[in-house]
Amino acid sequence: MVWTTSGLWPWRPALLPDETFSSWFARLAAGNGLYPAELYRLVKPGAHPRPRDLDRYVEPDLQTTLAERTGVDPEALRQAAFTRWAGLVFEEDDGRNKLAWLPLAGTEDSKRSFGQQVCPACLSEDTVPYLRLSWRLGFVTACSRHRKLLIDRCPGCGGPVQILRTIPDKGVRCWKCGANFARAPQDALPDTSDPERQQQLLDITAAGWTSLGAYGPVYSFVYFRVLMLVFRLLATGRHADPLRTWIAARRGDSPPNVPRIKQVELLNTRCRHELLNMTAELLEEWPHRFVDACRDVGVTNRHLIKGDRHYPFAFAHAVEWNLSETVRAVTADEVRSGMAYLRGKDQQPTFRALVDLFGVKPTAHRSLAEPASIRTPYGQGRYWKLDGVSSDIRIAAREAAIRSGESVAAWVEKALRSALESPHGNTTGA
Repeated sequence: MVWTTSGLWPWRPALLPDETFSSWFARLAAGNGLYPAELYRLVKPGAHPRPRDLDRYVEPDLQTTLAERTGVDPEALRQAAFTRWAGLVFEEDDGRNKLAWLPLAGTEDSKRSFGQQVCPACLSEDTVPYLRLSWRLGFVTACSRHRKLLIDRCPGCGGPVQILRTIPDKGVRCWKCGANFARAPQDALPDTSDPERQQQLLDITAAGWTSLGAYGPVYSFVYFRVLMLVFRLLATGRHADPLRTWIAARRGDSPPNVPRIKQVELLNTRCRHELLNMTAELLEEWPHRFVDACRDVGVTNRHLIKGDRHYPFAFAHAVEWNLSETVRAVTADEVRSGMAYLRGKDQQPTFRALVDLFGVKPTAHRSLAEPASIRTPYGQGRYWKLDGVSSDIRIAAREAAIRSGESVAAWVEKALRSALESPHGNTTGA
């Protein structure tokens, strides 16, 4: 067959319900005997040999050409990309900055990004397996129909889902190791999970507005900006653990085990799911519950409002009005008195302990503070040390945890729970 970019093409798949543009583009390429990158270069000669995430970066002229060659409604193709959510999940996309709740799929600037999620149960039931656009939303972490968590990385090699680097002629597979995502293991929702919260977020997206407590109606993209600010506070930084503990104590359970990373969009679906449930609790009765939690763990406006960044009014006003602190200098005599007070409480007067005591950093008198211990005594630290386990097993466990996007503690707990619940591992009857 001689390929031409004019006229209708031999294979013209219909756009399936909620299908992403990238998924449809990959099926279009496969049906015509091409890799997605090959089709991209045919339609756009001289373009980069490998297309970027087309769900975000698809060019209007590419959509127009494909609509003409396939007979698919051009507006339907436009609605299959991130442009569907402009003014809803985000205000506008300048193409340069990160979009909250919409990380890229694949590899960008040599960094992996897990923006494409999948439900293996849905893929296994599809007559034609395909990717849904709703799976691209970072606050969508579960399949409500199957009541299972989505997956955002290959269970075999830990790589991100990259539909534009494979031929989906035999299902949706990992481009690197060939694993079929329709057969990937999938965790059930936690018993304490509230499936209605995710649906509420989707309803806000569809409506374009919602009510944010005392601040009344706000645009949906404003709400999702506030949601990300609170989510990030719970996910990373020195106040994350105290805040998660505060929420867990309030509802009578244990805080989730979440890896310590700054790029919160790299958290896997289990971590995001549990943190989103906590975030939703802090947004209830906004801003009163959020303010109570921050006051109890020592979060102030200087921790929440940074530099000249632009913050939504409903967030900035709530923080400045309720969590402002009086900044003052701490004298050397006050530092010495504070150190004596801490020693009287059998606490080591380190710089961090003095910061917690005064609520400000006595940086000018930092040299007076005692140096912190070099390390926590073995076996008494925050993490389980796997005492007695050989080094090769510890290394293998760490690598497996990294591939799954978990902390070592969470991965080991899951592995032990699975072993104990299996018929051969259950020793309760012994």
